[in-house]
Amino acid sequence: MGILKSLTDFIKLNLLISGKVMDIQGGSTKEGAKIIQYPDNGGQNQQWFIVEVN
Repeated sequence: MGILKSLTDFIKLNLLISGKVMDIQGGSTKEGAKIIQYPDNGGQNQQWFIVEVN
């Protein structure tokens, strides 16, 4: 059984020092997209899923 229960069980990764969240720059869905710190705007590019990998 994995950690993810459904596709609505996302988390936000809040960065304590900057007060920003982890964000995929420009909302890109391409492989190799940059991960940046950005103010929380509720975007889907700031939603992360934790999945179990065997």
